[in-house]
Amino acid sequence: MIRARRANLGLTQDQLGDLIGFETVAIVNMEKDPDFLESWSGELIVELAGYLEVPAQVLLGVRYSKCGK
Repeated sequence: MIRARRANLGLTQDQLGDLIGFETVAIVNMEKDPDFLESWSGELIVELAGYLEVPAQVLLGVRYSKCGK
């Protein structure tokens, strides 16, 4: 999901890494491993979600019980 969203926004892995202050290798790892973000702080996840223009819950795979999304 992160890779697709990043690409839709026209960002390279380097550019996204620069935005959030991480090396490109961190972006590569998060795009490969869905559990990679579990070790991140809530603040970093919210920041990444902002750059990707998605709710933080989407990045964490949280489902909303009322609507099933």
